This record gives sequence, structure tokens and C-alpha cells, in this order.
Amino acid sequence: MRTIVFFILTFYALQANAQALMNIYRTGEPVVQYIINDIDSITYSAVGDPGLLASVTTAPLGAYTISTATLGGEVIPNGGTQITSRGVAWNTIGNPTIADDTTLNGMGTGVFESLLTGLSSNITYYARAYAINNAGIAYGNEVEFFVTADAYIPADGVTDIDGNFYPTFLASSGQEWMAENLRTCRYANGDSILHIVDNAQWAATNEGAWSVYNHNSNQQFDQFGKLYNGYTVDDPRNVCPMGWHVPSYAEWLELHLVNNGQGQGGGNLKATGIELWLAPNTGATNSSGFTALPGGKRLGGGGFLEIFGSGYWWTSTGTSSTLDAKVLFYSSNGIWNDPFSKLEGLSIRCIKDQ
Repeated sequence: MRTIVFFILTFYALQANAQALMNIYRTGEPVVQYIINDIDSITYSAVGDPGLLASVTTAPLGAYTISTATLGGEVIPNGGTQITSRGVAWNTIGNPTIADDTTLNGMGTGVFESLLTGLSSNITYYARAYAINNAGIAYGNEVEFFVTADAYIPADGVTDIDGNFYPTFLASSGQEWMAENLRTCRYANGDSILHIVDNAQWAATNEGAWSVYNHNSNQQFDQFGKLYNGYTVDDPRNVCPMGWHVPSYAEWLELHLVNNGQGQGGGNLKATGIELWLAPNTGATNSSGFTALPGGKRLGGGGFLEIFGSGYWWTSTGTSSTLDAKVLFYSSNGIWNDPFSKLEGLSIRCIKDQ
């Protein structure tokens, strides 16, 4: 229970030549008397009021190993007293509290990161961030997760501004990637991306634009996603869903590090079989869940090449006129890196902000 003590103030005007006095009464105690003119200011405070519980959000699973997991959270003061400790609590039955396994991540508000250790693989865990102040213990939302020896595990997926849903996967590095090529017609702020069919207009524009391969409306081609010129990648309105972005060259390299490198890692990214890839689709295992498809490309002059044979994906790294891109071929197990003119149209995969 919160205890608040109020002081009752009364004022007396005494006889002639007397000064105005202030009397302070408190039940069961003597009256305290002050001369009004001698008082600089009058304040009162609530005694023993701890304020409100903190507001806490739990971060989703980040990087993991066979026995560790990175989570964390964010603490907002919410009008309460100082945060004296914070961390993450977890168990295997749900609704974890500080009576369960916990991390301790210092004091104060803001974003923090926790490393949970001693985990067992392929067991479902439940975690909540917590923060303690004088008002008590505040808990964040509950996060369900597991760890594994696998380099990739399924994630929750993401929906773009046009309502297209994309399955996603989490790499052991902590990166979360789309498992399908982007299909949106709009930037994240709702503005439309130019749809250019005419070859001359495509070759002349310096604005973001998209097309589908050979302008084919066959539903089979939907799974390859759209082809976007490099100006779309550069546009600050962001072609990816809110909270996601086109990966940089360095972020692609981080994916390759847990994917058998660039020389032999292409097969782990490619969708299996020869229904969509040309034979022999060398080395394809799709062990990553990336499910790379050979969507081909649109040339700077407007023509189209290499569907079923090659896949091209933009990075956000480049110069004023070019961007680096990742390339997979039906006949190779490797991952190729080349700069392409921003006039060309390539596929896009998005990665979640960290």
C-alpha cells in the first residue's frame, strides 16, 4: 500500500505589530510554527510512493548455438523509480519469472542484450525480459524459442505493404532473411514504385522501377518475384517492409559464413530439383531454407535474359551508377559477386533490421 502524508497549512494574522505565522499540524505531534516572511518556498512530497512499474519489451531470438541464445529487451521508465536490475527470465513451461533461470544485465532503462547459456537443443523454451524498480517486477511479452545445431531455423515470416506474405528463416548469426523474392509494387511508406513496360522508358529512367520477367502474366512466374532496377534499392522510401531492408554486401557475406562459404555455398541456397532450375542444378540442397529461384534479369536496355538458368539479387552496396549483386547459376555450386548497372532489373531479398 502506498502511504502519502499530507501537511495541513493554516495562517494567522496576529494583533497589531505582529507578523503573519504559518502553523503546521500533524496528528499526534506538536504544532510547528514559522514566520511567513522567513519562508522561501513551500513544497510537499509523497512519502514512500514508488511510482509505476516499468514498461518492458522482450526481444526475439537472435544469434544462437547448440547451447546458447541471444535475446534481450527494452526498458522504458514509464514514470516509475530507478530500475535497479534488468535481464531475461526463461523456463520450459511458460510464464517465466525471476524464480526461474535468469540473466542479469545491469541497471537503468533502454535496450539491452542477454546471452542465455546452458540450453539443450530442440527443446522449446519460453523467455520474458524483466525490470525491477521500487514498484515491483515488470515483465515483457513472452517469446517462444529453441536452439539447434542447424545453421538455420524457420522464423515467423513478414508481410509487405501490399499484403504479400513471405516465409522467413533465422541464421545462427542472428540474421533473419526472407525465403522468397520480393513482390511488392509499393515502397514501405505507401508510394507506388514505377511499373515500366516500355524498353526505351526503362533504359532512360533514373527512378525506382519494377517489371515481371518478359511481362508474363502466367501465375507460374509469380513465384520468381518482381525484377527491380537499382534505383529502387537506393530510394530512401525503402522497397522492403517496415523494419526490413535490402542487405548490404557485408550482410550477404555474413550469411555465407554459416553457409559453407561462397565457393561451395550456392547449392545450400538454391531450391532443389529441375522443375524451375535447369538441369543439372548443381549442388542444390536448399539446406538454408533460402529457396533461391532462377528469376533471370532485365537488361538496362529493357530486354530479358536467363530465367530458369540464373538468379540475381541486389545488394545495397555500390557506387553512383552500379550496385553489387549476388548471382547463382544452374551449373555451379558457387556464389558469384558482380557489379551491375542500376538500369538493370534484378531480384530482391530483404533482411530484418538488427
